[in-house]
Amino acid sequence: MSDLKIKNITIQHFRGITKELRVDFHKKNVACSHLIYGENGSGKSSVVDAIELCLLGSINLKGILSSSVSYENLDVNSEITVELTDESKNVARLKYETNDYGNRKLVNESTRLIQFGKAPFILRRSDILTFWATEAVQRLKIFLGFDNTSLKSEKSQKLLSLGKKYETLTFKRSKNLKTLCSYFKLDKDSVLKVDDFLSEYKKKYNDTYFSNFKKYPRNILPLVKDAQCMELEIKKVKKEIGACRNNSIDGRRLSPLRKRLREISTNVTNDFFKLSTRTEHIEQIFLDIGVQSEISLSINVKLKNGLFLNPQYVFSEANQDLLALLIYLEFTYDSAQFGQSKVLVLDDIFQSVDSAFRYRIMVFILEKFMGWQIIMTTHDRLWKEQLQQLFQRKGHVLLLSEMKQWSFTEGPVLVNSTNMFDDKLKRDLTSGNVVDICSSAGFLLEYICENLSAILSTSIHRKKGDRYTIGDLWPGIYKECKKTACADTFKKVEDLLYLRNLVGCHFNEWSLSLSQSEAEDFGKAVLDLYSVVYDSKKAKWIESTNDLTVSKEIVEVGNVDLK
Repeated sequence: MSDLKIKNITIQHFRGITKELRVDFHKKNVACSHLIYGENGSGKSSVVDAIELCLLGSINLKGILSSSVSYENLDVNSEITVELTDESKNVARLKYETNDYGNRKLVNESTRLIQFGKAPFILRRSDILTFWATEAVQRLKIFLGFDNTSLKSEKSQKLLSLGKKYETLTFKRSKNLKTLCSYFKLDKDSVLKVDDFLSEYKKKYNDTYFSNFKKYPRNILPLVKDAQCMELEIKKVKKEIGACRNNSIDGRRLSPLRKRLREISTNVTNDFFKLSTRTEHIEQIFLDIGVQSEISLSINVKLKNGLFLNPQYVFSEANQDLLALLIYLEFTYDSAQFGQSKVLVLDDIFQSVDSAFRYRIMVFILEKFMGWQIIMTTHDRLWKEQLQQLFQRKGHVLLLSEMKQWSFTEGPVLVNSTNMFDDKLKRDLTSGNVVDICSSAGFLLEYICENLSAILSTSIHRKKGDRYTIGDLWPGIYKECKKTACADTFKKVEDLLYLRNLVGCHFNEWSLSLSQSEAEDFGKAVLDLYSVVYDSKKAKWIESTNDLTVSKEIVEVGNVDLK
């Protein structure tokens, strides 16, 4: 059993991350769970992909595409470094190299850590879809990449050898065709194969196959024949590569894999009955492994009337997703006894799941995976708030970050939620101008509202996309808190809140009409509010309005005491 977890990751020039980005997954050197929030396209999945590439040497068990390097500068090498809790570091590099034939090729310099390679510990929405899209007769292949064998297997070596042979043949064929095109004055760009050359030659010279060949130099005909021979050899090599990828399955690996899946079958069934609300007509769920073929994994549902059906005929889409997710989760959980590190990554996996349904599933995950490091991403603001409360209630230490302000040249900005907005506001109160102060105060107030609205379960009018402003969240919060011991603190923010609408995120001519003292009053009021709802020493939010007491803490900002 492995206690290895992720301490931090540093990413440089990888996909949408064009600069250097560091993400910490520890608190006071103790690994903990981490929730990364951000809108779609903000760079969350790039962090997840970087973790997978660095620890498993690939993404989704597939090769690395050219889209993996920095979008902004294709000439800069990508580098990813993961530091683990045993202080070791694993480094992955992607770089372009020019081979002996002048072709530019993306090279993946990364190694697979066996402690992370025994189970699909990274789950995406696409994994759920792939599970059902894969035919039952070969569905076991989904789990074949997770085993105890070395990455440098015989299959890998054979694929490497065939790849080099394919590269050599295609280069020689291309060289021959370029020479022929140059001699016959044909368009090189339109001639990729021998058939292309013969077709272009016929169009230009109205000659089927060099009927008057004597007028050409002696070396021309051998070039054509050599290219034809190489083309046949290329087709043969491509066929061998395909056969090696699809059919070269070590029988010795199948037996323990089948055994593991059979052993989790009962747990999957029990979990499903516990979480699904529509099981009254179901008697049992069976995982049939290796029945149709060596790599088959079919699922049959036995109804109470005795019928056996494919789950896709009897389950709703939500229940199908749940069943596939439970199979992945149970397989990963079971793998810990074989040395799999206790790390689980969920990349926006609940994006299309009903809110009540996903809440039950998340409670199940937090209870079952106690002691695991859980890394999650989400784009849903309300779901983020629910997750924060869930992690806290279930005893998981959670870090929270937000990905924002992505740009093509700079990449994303990662903002750590704990003690970030208030620190900036304190600095701006000391040396910032009117716009700086109101902007920082606005961000902190928005952060306060997001948390309090979830903690106090305030009423709110739902919006498409669940994106809410201070104007949406504050009224419900103020209504709950205006009669507490901290009523004056909330009243001061209520009275000054108009400043947030004039400047802050709305940079317009109104900022010119505000005095420095007005902006400072707003900033101090928001800091005062923060001190009564959040205990910075204990890193803990209030749990109800009963916890609201007048803060005696004095926060020093420059030469000014904020009481």
